[in-house]
This record gives sequence, C-alpha cells and structure tokens, in this order.
Amino acid sequence: RHRRAAMLENLKYVWKYDATTLPQGVDSLLSYLNARNEWESPINCNEPERLSGEVIGLRKKSGLCLVSVAKYIPDLLVPGLEQLCGKAKELLSSNDLIPPNRMHLYEFLSVVATAVEDPLLRSNFVADVLSSSLNDLENDDVKVALNSPDGLIDFLGITEAKRNPASVTDPSNVKRVTHNYCQFYSALNQLLSVGKRCHEAAKKRPNCGIPLQHLQDKSLNQQNFPDEGPVSIRDLAVDDPFIPLWVRILPVLLRTLDVTLGMWHPRFQAALLGNSIQRYAYAISDDEVYISNAQNNAAGGVFGVGGTAGSVVNGWDRRDLNLVPRWSGWLNELRNTCFQLLGLLTNQRVLFAPELASSFAHLVSVVANPDHLKTMEHRHMTQYW
Repeated sequence: RHRRAAMLENLKYVWKYDATTLPQGVDSLLSYLNARNEWESPINCNEPERLSGEVIGLRKKSGLCLVSVAKYIPDLLVPGLEQLCGKAKELLSSNDLIPPNRMHLYEFLSVVATAVEDPLLRSNFVADVLSSSLNDLENDDVKVALNSPDGLIDFLGITEAKRNPASVTDPSNVKRVTHNYCQFYSALNQLLSVGKRCHEAAKKRPNCGIPLQHLQDKSLNQQNFPDEGPVSIRDLAVDDPFIPLWVRILPVLLRTLDVTLGMWHPRFQAALLGNSIQRYAYAISDDEVYISNAQNNAAGGVFGVGGTAGSVVNGWDRRDLNLVPRWSGWLNELRNTCFQLLGLLTNQRVLFAPELASSFAHLVSVVANPDHLKTMEHRHMTQYW
C-alpha cells in the first residue's frame, strides 16, 4: 500500500495530460487516510486498536501525496470539488484521523479551492470546509475558558492539580483535558494553515491580490499602486476566499491572546509558582529547549538520540499520560499561533477593512496592553516581534 501511494503521487505527471484515472487515484489516497492494520490484535478486543508504525507511515505518506497532487494539478480537481468536499468532511467528522492527516486534508482542499474561478463559490467552499473549525472555537467550553486567565488555567487542568495532585496522571482526566485542548488548538492551527495557503495563492493572481477595480492597467504594469485607502472585505475576498471568515475569527483570537498573556501577570504567577506542580506551566517546553540547542533533526528530533524530551520535567515528556510536561508546550503553541494569525490578518490587509473598524481599539488594547508587555518573557518577545 505504501508503494502504491508513492506510485499514485507520481501519476500526477500523467494526469496532467490524461486525467481519466485521476478520480480513482484520489479516492485511493483518501481511503488510505483511515487505513487499518492488516491483522487484528488478539490481546484485548475491548481496547481501541493501536495502529502499527507501518499504517501510521502509510497515512502520513498518503496525506502528503494528496497535497502534492493538488498543488500540481489543482484545476483538474475542481470539477469534482463537491464530491471531494463530501468525502473530506466525512473523514474529518470521524475520530479516526491522526492529527497530521487533518492538516493534510485542509491543505488539500484549500489548494483545490484556490483554483476555482468564481470568487463567490471559492469563498463559500472555504467557509464550508472550515465550518467545523469555526464551530469548535465557539463552543461553550471554549467560551468559558476564554472568559479570563482563570478560565484558561482551569481548562488546561492546572487548577485541579492543586486540589488533587493525582489528577495530572489520572488517565481519564489526562485524556479529557488533552482532547479538549487539542480540539481548540487544532481549530486555530487549521485556520492558520488554510489562511496562509489562500494568501499565497492570492499573491500569485494577475493583480497580485489587489482588487482590480481599484487599479488602472498602467499602474499595475509599472508596479506603482495608488493610495487606494481602506478596502472592504468584499473587495479583498475577490482574490482571497479566506478573508470573510475574519469577522468570526478575530473576536476569539483576541480573547485567546489576552487570556494567554494574562497568565503571566503577577497575581497568577504568585499563585502558580508557589505550587510544586502548577509552577511547571511557566517552564520552557522540551521543544523550545531543542530549538535553542540547534539540534540535528536527522537524529529523530525531540524524541530521538540526543533529544530534549524529558529534560524539563525530569523523567516525563508530552507523550506520557501526564499533564505537567504538556502545559508549557500548549501555552507556547497558543502564543505562537495567535501571533501568526495576527500577522496573517495584517498581511491580508483585513485589519484595515472598514468592517473591522469597531474591533481596532480592542485589538490595540490587547496587543499593546502595558501589563502584558511588562510581564512578557524574552521568548515571548521574540514571537511578539
């Protein structure tokens, strides 16, 4: 199956000139995303099936092949877009996909979407694909978590660690907290990934992403654009189908960044640093240690030979059923993703759109909050700038 996936990827060079077997090839790659072990484990049939390394490798390879095919011949996939979307949503709605495959599917669909010629259809398709991610950001658990830093601390299982230290290694609690966090973070990361892909595609259009109705042909050819002032979301969406989604994304993004940075305010540090377990929320993560040491990824990364897994919380790493080594990595992911999304918001020029004018004061109050800036660590500042 692994060899067949590799063969299907190379067939993209044939499909460019003869796409007769393209639908069957894409169907096969999609089916490999939920491939199962070729044998049943007789040990305990009541436990969830543990995928073998070979099957996980096949799933990852198939996801990468899908993206590669889409990038090479996106226009040939457009006629079957409705069917592709249906199959992709069916896969995404299942709990069987591994996280990398979810990202592969979103990237695959976003690449195909950018090849759609009609701007309205393009925007509607991207909105439909990302509807589940947007809903995950607006569910009740996330709303409670983003009400205040206390809500986020409770959401990550840090509050419970003080009342019940055993909760950080209780399998059911670890799985519940991890599932809730991953659902929230994955939604943010999926939006970032698709947003970047759509922005890159918009810059490659003939007008370089600038609405044609605001330009004269002469100025376009000379790369001397006039001062057009604020451009509406509707006009910007002609080239970038992701842009209309910012109306829903921005409020959640600002709340997430506000409460995450708020955790470093003195009153929260005073409470958490005094506890022998909770204090690890402020630790540097294994991944940050690894990056700072400029290790060679060929050796297996954080978990490979000479890796830094288990170096912060002695004897434990984020693969173990323990919340403590996960907190610092989670908070680092949230900060980094929020800052990248704000960068995308600016690069897409949505920040200056009239429709978001009412949110500008709130954005400034969060990003330039003196209390946040005073309590940032150096590693936060490098992400911030």
